[in-house]
Amino acid sequence: MTRPLLVALALVALAARASADDLPQWGQGPFEVSDPGFLAQLRLDPYARSPRTLEPGHVELSGRYVMENTSSWDDDTSAFAPGSFPEEPLHRVTIAAETRDIRFVARVGVFPRVELGVELGAVHWQGGGILDKIIRDWHNLVGTTNTERSHLRRDAYAVQAIEPDGRVYTAPGPLTGLGDGAATARVLALEGSDVCPAVALTLRTWIPVSNRSFGHAHGTAETFQLDLSKRLFDWPIVLYASGAYTYYDECTLDDLSLVRHRFMGAFGIEWEIDPVFSIVVHYMEETRREASLWRHTDIVFGNYLQYIAFGLKIQPVPGLRIEVGAIEHVLDPDVTGTFGVLLNLSWEFDAGALLGGAAPARAAGS
Repeated sequence: MTRPLLVALALVALAARASADDLPQWGQGPFEVSDPGFLAQLRLDPYARSPRTLEPGHVELSGRYVMENTSSWDDDTSAFAPGSFPEEPLHRVTIAAETRDIRFVARVGVFPRVELGVELGAVHWQGGGILDKIIRDWHNLVGTTNTERSHLRRDAYAVQAIEPDGRVYTAPGPLTGLGDGAATARVLALEGSDVCPAVALTLRTWIPVSNRSFGHAHGTAETFQLDLSKRLFDWPIVLYASGAYTYYDECTLDDLSLVRHRFMGAFGIEWEIDPVFSIVVHYMEETRREASLWRHTDIVFGNYLQYIAFGLKIQPVPGLRIEVGAIEHVLDPDVTGTFGVLLNLSWEFDAGALLGGAAPARAAGS
């Protein structure tokens, strides 16, 4: 009795292993959204990705829309406003702004496991926006304070930051214009197995082509990134992790001092409710962005940036993917964007086969 039972268990285990090996070690992937905060858009910023690369000859074209709101109001804890009586703290940082970005992304598989891509911020807008009331109402509903937002009228636009040495950074608005771009090259180092995650290596380079009125960086910047994913057995659950290092050539923008070396880490999970429908969520954290701006201010959690991005991804037809989600700060809204809306549309196809009359490419998770 024992031997047949052991044989049966072994066959079940082998079947499960074969099933797991038939499935890719990735799904539709996390939301590819970088820090949407107002000051983060001044330079290159990384985002979490699935390690999957396109097959040779396959092309993916994407349009991505991000609308975010940033609100910061911070005083100096060690200095007083000149001439104030009674003495009042010196006000240092005011950021009340909303940005909207439409980005186009094109990627192509050039060799097995090798992919090249280019991104362009076709439209970048910054101004007062419309999200302020929604955020205030949400904060009231969940019992979160709106103290910082109460200093300015609703949907106002104001950006001024005073460094500890007195230098002042400001940003004009409302403004609309061309945003910045980036070029990427990546290789799928490991496809993964039932015991090993899929692993991809990526080099991403900043292409500074934005309207100069925005005051974005025009020096070089490069991100070196590692992306991993692992399916749990043959379950419809995929885990993701990313780590990135970014080097910046330009570290001073209009009297705002920025950090030269930065690191990003992220981890996430995807639940494949259906082969073409997933719920995804991921958390990311980055090291400080500004070199000295927040020194001696009343920020609570320090100058580190934390976000959680979440939403739905669906593939209504092979090759077409629709993504709807949101991104929210986790700890301190002073140094991050407060809330953002995400809407993405992607189409993948086999360029050679399409020219020959074949059908669009397979689904992203296959």
